[in-house]
Amino acid sequence: MMRGRGLRIIVLALLLLVPLFLLLRPVPDGRSAGEGLEGYVRARMPLSGTFGQIQLNLLLLGGQGEQHGVFISSAGLMKRIGPADDDIVAANIGAVRDFAGSLTEIGDDFRSIPVFFSILPSSAAILQQNLPPFSNTINQRQFIVDVYGALSGHVTAIGVYETLLSRRQQYIYYRTQDNFTSLGGFYISSQMLTRMLGSPAPTLAAYDFTYPKSNFYGELYQISPYRGIAPDTLTLFHYNSFDRQYVVTHSVPGAQQMFHTLFPEHLIDLGRPMDVFLGGLSSITNIYSTTPYQRNLLVFGDHTALAYAPFLANHYRLITIVDIFDPGTGLAGVRAENYNQVLFAYGAETFMTREIPAETLRIIAGN
Repeated sequence: MMRGRGLRIIVLALLLLVPLFLLLRPVPDGRSAGEGLEGYVRARMPLSGTFGQIQLNLLLLGGQGEQHGVFISSAGLMKRIGPADDDIVAANIGAVRDFAGSLTEIGDDFRSIPVFFSILPSSAAILQQNLPPFSNTINQRQFIVDVYGALSGHVTAIGVYETLLSRRQQYIYYRTQDNFTSLGGFYISSQMLTRMLGSPAPTLAAYDFTYPKSNFYGELYQISPYRGIAPDTLTLFHYNSFDRQYVVTHSVPGAQQMFHTLFPEHLIDLGRPMDVFLGGLSSITNIYSTTPYQRNLLVFGDHTALAYAPFLANHYRLITIVDIFDPGTGLAGVRAENYNQVLFAYGAETFMTREIPAETLRIIAGN
């Protein structure tokens, strides 16, 4: 045991001394007087990028496992979430509560439209055993419980925390992107479908898998200086139980885009790998499916919808996903009375820090 510790100390000492030696070694004369410090260091440390990574590794060994708001762990990169803005959270709870209450009497037949609600925990909550020491992250589990309690009696909560926690050893979060993988989306959608439709969701046997990109590096990789993380794999789940045809439309002010598939793979070659899911999200994203079911679902969601919405599409004739935070959102035709169910599903950070525009909800509710 002592021998191993001694060897580790020697290795760390060498890692510190080698860069120092390279920095202090002489260089040939002739350097211009105007050369700055950056050039001075670069001239003496031609491997400065490598040793910069060594320096970061030393910081990680010392327990400093956070850079630029990103936790670095053996499980991958995880975004720091929180703290919650209490005023925004209270306003969001009130907006959802009022919206749900307004749907109890719609139209001449006083049709009640059920409202479902889910907060999706980030990887820092579910994979917290991999966080560096003294991370001091917000308790997302308690936050979610508190929000569900505040909305009790107004909406039907769909809890996914325990489902994800029990599968934390599986590949349910990307290592380099702040979102769920397709497998994580499958588990989330299974909870949603079971709760919203009252019947068991399809199992994994109902899907075929393809892997259009196996060396994906996401946004967290781009903002983190650490390069010792394995790339992600983008996986597509193709429903094989029944033949389905899909049309996905994206509406932004003054334009519309259409795809005849849930997974427009050509977007990967255009440098938009995450848009392979539904073509990405826009102000209003409509998913039409040739299902035999005559039911429509209205979703108020964020980027997490890219993970679970493709699974829901197999069970609804129409799903409309509204990015209610987009100031350019066009509301023409989006009315709650045209849908059988409504789902609010936001990542924890979104609900903690972004205020849902209550007036927009009132317009959609028809009030």
